[in-house]
Amino acid sequence: MFDKISSGIKEFLDRFGRKGLLTKKDIEDGLEFFKKILISSDVNIKVAKEILRRVKKEAEKEESLKSLVPQEQMTKILYEELIRILGKTYPLKISSIPPTEIILFGIQGSGKTTTSGKLALYLQRRGYRVLLVPLDLKRPGAIEQLKEISEKVESKFFFEENKNVYSLIKKAKNFSKKNGIDFIIYDTPGRLHIDKEMMQELKDIRDEIKPKETLLVASALLGQGSVDIAIEFKRKVGLTGIIATKVDGDSKGGSILSMKFVTGVPIKFIGTGEKMEDFSEFDPESFAGRIMGFGDIKGLIKKIERVKEEEREKITIK
Repeated sequence: MFDKISSGIKEFLDRFGRKGLLTKKDIEDGLEFFKKILISSDVNIKVAKEILRRVKKEAEKEESLKSLVPQEQMTKILYEELIRILGKTYPLKISSIPPTEIILFGIQGSGKTTTSGKLALYLQRRGYRVLLVPLDLKRPGAIEQLKEISEKVESKFFFEENKNVYSLIKKAKNFSKKNGIDFIIYDTPGRLHIDKEMMQELKDIRDEIKPKETLLVASALLGQGSVDIAIEFKRKVGLTGIIATKVDGDSKGGSILSMKFVTGVPIKFIGTGEKMEDFSEFDPESFAGRIMGFGDIKGLIKKIERVKEEEREKITIK
C-alpha cells in the first residue's frame, strides 16, 4: 500500500541525511525533486503546491536551518504538514431522535453496496441497530446484493416490491421507528457524475430523506479521477463526508490527500480490504505515517523532539 509515494518520500528525506547544516539551496533542490514525486503519485497539482509551500516555510525557519539532524527535522515537518492537509478525525453525526439517516452516493464500481454492509457492521459492533435500504430499483441485482450483504453482517433489511423510490423511503422510515432502528443506510443507484439527469435524481432522493450524513464512496484506485468525482458530487448533491474504498490496492496514495484538500470534505472512513471487517474510521496521523512509510511514526517524532531539546540545552549552556 502506497509503495510509490512512500519510496519517493524516503528518497526525498534521504537527500538530507547526507547534509550538514541545511541551506536554503538544499531545501529548494530537495523540494523540486519532491514535487515530481507528488505529481507522479496522483497528488493534485494544487495540493502538491500547498504541501511544498508549507514545508518550505517551516524548513526555512532559523531553528530548522541550525538543526544538527536535518533529515529528522524534515521528517517531522513533512509529517506535521501532511496531518494539517488531511485534517482531523470526523465522527459520524448522530440525530438526537433516532433513526440517524445516512445516504451513500458513488459511481458504479466504487464499492458502494459493499461499503453499506461494512458501515452497518461497524455501527452494529458499537451497539446500534441498523437497517439497510436499497434505492437502486432499476437494477434487481443491486437489491439482491444488498440483501445478501445484510444477511452476512446480520443487519435488518427493508424492501417492498412495486414501490417507487419515494414510497419505499417513507415505508422504510416507518419501519425503522416501529422496530427501534438507530441507523438507516440508504444504498443509492450508482451514477455517472457527468450525467445531469441522474445527478438530479440523487438530489431529489436526498431532499426526500433529509439525511444527517451524505457520504460519497470513492475508489482510491481512480487517482485524479476520484478528485473530479468528489468535486462534482459535492457541487450537485452536497456531501458531509467521504469514504475512501480500495485503499489496500492503491500504490500511489495521492488521491485521498487530494480529495480532502480540494473539496474541503472530510474523509470519514476508509475501506482497506475485501472482508466486511476491513473498514475503519479515518485517522489522519496514522494515515500520514503510512504514506511516509513509517511504522512507529509517533515514536520517531518524539525522538526528534528530544534531539531538538538537547540541541537547545547545548546552546543555552554555551
